[in-house]
Amino acid sequence: MNFENFLKSIILIAKNKYPQLNQSFAIRKLISKFFLPLYDQLNKDKTIKYEKEDHYLFEIKFNQIISLIFLDVGPILLQIYKTYFPHETSGQITF
Repeated sequence: MNFENFLKSIILIAKNKYPQLNQSFAIRKLISKFFLPLYDQLNKDKTIKYEKEDHYLFEIKFNQIISLIFLDVGPILLQIYKTYFPHETSGQITF
């Protein structure tokens, strides 16, 4: 589904869900009742804890913006790492 069809489907869902409201109010109600709570749930402060054999090591607070940045530049950083540190990625040490 492309983005245009997605938007059209939201309009149709709003019309069917709230037929007593005009289109504008139906879309507002759909967004405020379903999409905004979903957005809030996805953006809650998430903490990832790392433990080993019941010993606390560290924790990282998940940040969606940083995650998106790493997804965007991650392949480039990996290629740079493989170029400058081939012995760590190949498993063979060459001098």
